[in-house]
Amino acid sequence: MATLRQADFDLIWGIGAGTAAAIEGVAPNNPDQKFAIVDYSAAKDERGVIPENLLRVRFRQEEAYFLQGVIAAKSSKAGAVGFLGGVEDELTKEMEYGFRAGVIAVDPKIQILSGYAASTSDSSRGKALANSIYAQGADVIYNAAGEAGKSVEQTALENSRNGKQRWVIAADLMQVSGSPETSLCSLVKSMDKVVFEVTRRLSYGEWKGGEVISFGLKEGGFELVPAPDKASSPEVISAVEHFKEKLISGEFSVPKTKAEFASFLGKLPK
Repeated sequence: MATLRQADFDLIWGIGAGTAAAIEGVAPNNPDQKFAIVDYSAAKDERGVIPENLLRVRFRQEEAYFLQGVIAAKSSKAGAVGFLGGVEDELTKEMEYGFRAGVIAVDPKIQILSGYAASTSDSSRGKALANSIYAQGADVIYNAAGEAGKSVEQTALENSRNGKQRWVIAADLMQVSGSPETSLCSLVKSMDKVVFEVTRRLSYGEWKGGEVISFGLKEGGFELVPAPDKASSPEVISAVEHFKEKLISGEFSVPKTKAEFASFLGKLPK
């Protein structure tokens, strides 16, 4: 970080939360240098504010979680889908609420089987839990377990027998590895678009630090990598586009907490 700062760049980027500590350590003491962190928005300095020379960028990923729930619901033939988490932290619960909301918006009668591996790294726990969810009747699992879920695609393949297909929706593209033929879709964050847009603002004198800005569907902040041809259908695509338009127009917001989810249930989008 010291090397970058001394190079006199107009803007220094940190990509991902892993860069936050380094940037937060130097930004307050170098007010003439502009910094930005993408995919990170949580922490503030000791005064509870963001330094004016620092811009934080977050993705409204809850919109993606919702659409992945829509895909799960429209793709399920069994009337039951699963959510596989690693640890029950705030982010993973946010993913679960968003996913659940998407499933229920399509069909409130679909059963949602949820389980946590209590680990983000133990793939044996993730595999055992995935087997359990499939055994209980789910034919689609949303894999939000990190490294603990790296064997879920293979588990889906092993459970696809006797004419019954088992599917996985990956939380991000990095999880599509061992048996991609079982994957329905995955999420890709458009880091390039975000970096370009913020850099453009700086170039045109539109820079505004000291705040958090967000990128979602409306801004092209991410995209869903589509399912293979054999898994996609016009019905699934139509449903995704239908709810995508509603999210972009602001017709409803995706719940991120227990309270927001309870409120969402009282007024489901159509």
